[in-house]
Amino acid sequence: MSQSNFAKGRERWHMQRFKECYPGIAKMETISSENPDFILQDKSGSIGIEHRRIVKPSDEKGFNLKQEEQVHEKAVNLACEKFFKSTEEFVEVTISFASRTKINAENLAPRIAEIVKDNIPEEGSFKLLKKYDDNLNKVLPDEISKIRIFKSASLDGNYWTFDGGGFETELKPELIQKAIDDKNQKLPNYREIHPECNEYWLLLVIHGFRPSSWFEIPDSLGSTGFEYDFDKVFLFDVQKRNYFDFTKK
Repeated sequence: MSQSNFAKGRERWHMQRFKECYPGIAKMETISSENPDFILQDKSGSIGIEHRRIVKPSDEKGFNLKQEEQVHEKAVNLACEKFFKSTEEFVEVTISFASRTKINAENLAPRIAEIVKDNIPEEGSFKLLKKYDDNLNKVLPDEISKIRIFKSASLDGNYWTFDGGGFETELKPELIQKAIDDKNQKLPNYREIHPECNEYWLLLVIHGFRPSSWFEIPDSLGSTGFEYDFDKVFLFDVQKRNYFDFTKK
C-alpha cells in the first residue's frame, strides 16, 4: 500500500468514526474526494467535509515528531511488503524504534523483514526481540529497540505497525486557529468545484495513536470561539470519540 493510499484510508476511518458520533449523518453516503476530502450525501443534500489532523509543531530545536513518524511508517510498510514477498506466513508485528535516531527506511526495511522471517513464533504465541539477548549478543540494529511478533491461525493477513514514546501537551487555541486559517484559504476553491454542497464543514482530528498527536484537551477549549469561513468546524478526538462543535467569533 502506498503512503498516499494509507493516509487516505486513515482519513476515511476518521470520517467513519465521526459519523458514528455526530447525530444525523451516520446513514449518509461517504464519497472520497480531494477538494474537499469527502462529500456526505443523501436525498436531503450534500455536505463537503475537509479533514485536517492536528499534530505537535516542531520543538525549539527543530525536531518534528510527525516527520519522524512518517519515516517510521515508511520503513514498516516497506518491511511488510518485503516479508510478504518472501513467505506465505501471516504475522502481527509491532516495532519500537529508538527515539530520535536517524533512519533510512529503504535500507532498514530489508533487515527488519529478514529478522521477522527468522523469528516467526509457534502458532498462538508471540516472540519479543530486544536489542540484546540474554547473552548480551546484539539482535537488532541501532535504529530499533524491540520487535514483537505474534502468530495466530485467525490472522488473514500481515498486520504491521509501530509504537513510540512521548507525553501529552496542552492543546492551545493558537494551534487550532492556525489549522483553520490554512484551510479557510482553500474554501472558495471547494465551493467552485462542488457547488452542489449545501454546507462545508472542517473536521479537525486528534488521532491520538502516535506521540505527535498526544494532547491534553482543556475543557475551556469547548467554549472558545474561532474565526472561520466554513459552516461548521469540529475538533474530533478519535480515541475518546468526543467532539467540540466550535462557535464562530
